[in-house]
Amino acid sequence: MRRLHLSSRPSAWRGLPHASARGPTAWRAPPRAPHTRPLASIALYELEGKGRALLAEANICAGATLLQCVPIAKELKATPHAAAVCTHCLGPRRAAPRAGFCSEDCAAEYSAAGGDLLERCDLRALHAVHAEQNRRFPLLVARLLASLLEGLRRSGEAPAEWQHAMALCHAVIPDDAMAQVKEEHAALVAGFTSAGVSDAQSLQLLLPLERYTQLLGAAQLNAFELQTSRGVVISCLLPSVASCFNHSCEPNVLVSCGETHQVSFVAGREISEGEELCISYAPLDLDYEARQQIFKYKYAFTCTCSRCAEECPEDKPHM
Repeated sequence: MRRLHLSSRPSAWRGLPHASARGPTAWRAPPRAPHTRPLASIALYELEGKGRALLAEANICAGATLLQCVPIAKELKATPHAAAVCTHCLGPRRAAPRAGFCSEDCAAEYSAAGGDLLERCDLRALHAVHAEQNRRFPLLVARLLASLLEGLRRSGEAPAEWQHAMALCHAVIPDDAMAQVKEEHAALVAGFTSAGVSDAQSLQLLLPLERYTQLLGAAQLNAFELQTSRGVVISCLLPSVASCFNHSCEPNVLVSCGETHQVSFVAGREISEGEELCISYAPLDLDYEARQQIFKYKYAFTCTCSRCAEECPEDKPHM
């Protein structure tokens, strides 16, 4: 198989996961996101009948780190530890020139990602959606929009974080949800315009309803919920290469965080050359029915891995 680079020119690829293809073909990724490091010999392929898949290009020992990255957008969940962590990296706060951060570097990275801009916006309507429905995806889109605006202001170009978000595969939002989606989009645009960070016309060009809907669909399929070693829980989007790990209920790759927002994908066992690299999209301690409910309603597929085949009740034929 031809090796494909995980970081190259921007991609115009769009689509849903598991699209079939005729043999392995190249997938051009967006520019490498900041702090993203492939640390093992892995490659991305488009496989016939499988869609995108990450494969090991050499034998990998158990415990080896395959990939490290940081979120392109994240939202902190309510946690008693939130006040003690850095606003940007989630590590322990230390004495720093700017309150709320652990270092000048973190404060600068936060500002470059649009954090200061976002703080000026009135997003109470979206925070209410979060509080009432536990839906963090509109807030993730707000962070991506702030990142885009700040990137355009500084360099005239869309930042890597935005390009990675636009390259993510996305779910189709059902018609019966579009009324609420339109309300959220209007509230998001109003929150930015009322703060004076941009005008309504520019925002409608940068984030029309169709693009907002696409990003919601991307969050639906690709958002991770992660917990740091200090107990801080976040909902986040990771760079597009991290979204290329397919699922198995017997994964050979584990996802972990230390005390910051840096995410590591680690080999959970020895992995052979040519083997597909998979993570689990659901907690491994759930039973068959609970796992399948998650796959059906969040990801729109039925898992047919060997574990599910073994655990499937006899009165429910395994598809």
